[in-house]
Amino acid sequence: MGQATDENESLPLFGNLNLNTGQSGEARNVAVKFDFAAWILRAIRYGLQPRFVVMLSLSTYLRTNHGTAEILEDVFLGFDLKKPHREVSFSAYSQKNLVFREWDIPFANGDELTLVMWPQHPSRAPFSNAELWRASCEEFAVRHRLPLGC
Repeated sequence: MGQATDENESLPLFGNLNLNTGQSGEARNVAVKFDFAAWILRAIRYGLQPRFVVMLSLSTYLRTNHGTAEILEDVFLGFDLKKPHREVSFSAYSQKNLVFREWDIPFANGDELTLVMWPQHPSRAPFSNAELWRASCEEFAVRHRLPLGC
């Protein structure tokens, strides 16, 4: 697939999914329904097959909610919350060591999905600062940008 040339062409390439059906706004208040979460994750892996899945504000949640972490591990073989394949420092923010955690998950057709644990949720510091949010997106995009013509 060629690289999108403008924002309108890239919008159909983006989706936003939650692992629960509620509207909590706080990860600690989320009550994940395991059958629903498993269905969403299987749809991503076996149906949609995106290049990236970005997980926002899930690090602590997954460490304390083992059932949800197990669903991710079952669906995305190679995902182990404690052992990301890469940890990349968010270099635009030097006050605290924030990192992108990434796991490479192979598809049966030879393509690969990268699961990304974002350094922090967009509504939390430091990302409540628009400049730092933009910088985090730019760092991620530069690291994973495909060469033209791919």
